[in-house]
Amino acid sequence: MKKIHKHKQEQVLYTFRYDQIVAGDVREFLEKFDPFRLSNSRVRELYGNLVLGFEGVENSAVFTHPEVRVILRRLHAIWPWSGFFLDLENPVGPSKSINNYPLLGLGLSLSDMWICQWAKTNEARIKVGPQLQQYRNTCLDVVNRLGKKTGLSAEVIQARHLAIDKQFQHGILA
Repeated sequence: MKKIHKHKQEQVLYTFRYDQIVAGDVREFLEKFDPFRLSNSRVRELYGNLVLGFEGVENSAVFTHPEVRVILRRLHAIWPWSGFFLDLENPVGPSKSINNYPLLGLGLSLSDMWICQWAKTNEARIKVGPQLQQYRNTCLDVVNRLGKKTGLSAEVIQARHLAIDKQFQHGILA
């Protein structure tokens, strides 16, 4: 785990090793970031400061990489707290496209998707399953739950809700 200092806040980078990605192993991550194993003050310190990395995965393909999608689905099933912990300002991988929106990218990796093409117009669109909306709602809910538990003000919680909604306002849930 590497610490990055930015804007007087402690940014924490957790990089999943390639062997963890391939095995779908989230145990070490959970030992370090399970809010029920941490003190309330530590949970509060980590609020909005966690950055994820994935060793051996081409950065431009983070959220579309099959093994990363599997580990993210496994992680979310056990640890639904990403809406509270993830840094929404730092891209996951290089600063381009979906990488700039960590929650949207993670939500899409949790979602079923279909490519639909209309024969008459040859127009194609990607349809996203209900998991994306469910994930967004979970993100909002965990901010309320952990925010209240750790004593965050209503204004801070509301600001985080707005930041989460902004993540999803890029043509998919808008």
